[in-house]
Amino acid sequence: PNAYPRSERSANEVVRVRPSANNPLAWIWRDADVVPQEVREASSAQAATKKRKRGQRGTPPHVPTFNSIMEAYDAVKPGGVIKLCGGRHLISYHDADHNDKWAGFSLRKSVQIVADDGLARDKVFIGICRHFSPSLSSVLPIHGDVRFARITLLCTVDMGCLTNFFDVHTDGRLWLEDCELKLAGGPSLMADGKRADDSKFGALCRIGIGIDVKEGASAVIRQCVLADAEGPAVQINPKAKSVFIERSVVSGCGNSHEKSTPHDSGQRFRPGERGAIEILAGSREK
Repeated sequence: PNAYPRSERSANEVVRVRPSANNPLAWIWRDADVVPQEVREASSAQAATKKRKRGQRGTPPHVPTFNSIMEAYDAVKPGGVIKLCGGRHLISYHDADHNDKWAGFSLRKSVQIVADDGLARDKVFIGICRHFSPSLSSVLPIHGDVRFARITLLCTVDMGCLTNFFDVHTDGRLWLEDCELKLAGGPSLMADGKRADDSKFGALCRIGIGIDVKEGASAVIRQCVLADAEGPAVQINPKAKSVFIERSVVSGCGNSHEKSTPHDSGQRFRPGERGAIEILAGSREK
């Protein structure tokens, strides 16, 4: 099917997540006491909308609120919805105290991770913590039926040329709807897409492959922008179950940029070596 099995409104559980990366210079843990102006404005508009709705419908049910996507995912039941408030949200294996709390974090439960009500994708950002391991095969491994909607996902640390942003594994299914996947950036990339004036962390960072759909896996990509991977934006195993791409834009993929940081390691993709959307060898046209 090309529509997610459960709508956001019919979810059996809804939780909310506060932004966790409000440091003005880097993608590191920071409480929501320092919030960029555009995020404050988005939050104020969101609060005003909710207040009007409460006046019309009465007091709404309590919605549990968490400090990170990882905490919310641990708590929510399969079939639930995780709503992200306006601002920057970290994907991290470590908590704010640098404890190795979410090692091996992957999405095995079937959930939806979406922008909060009334927010567009240019107000809600998911980035990678500076201390994220660069040796992992992917930032977000998908094993369940997982939907992202109305979110901008950013490469904010150098993950190396062999790292994917999404790995969709056997029997997993990724739904990416009205999202932007920016696969080049840097730790100082700000919420508005501009780089902070911080030369120490100004090196270009890239993800190797945006979405790797493996054998027995599926993906639905609708109304998305996929930009600036070193390799293909989408790589499809010939034995994948299904891949559906609709009304989406792919740009700047398949072109390598040499690293100029002290941590340079590994071989980069050569320019022109990879396509924007690539089906691996062994596939047959049908």
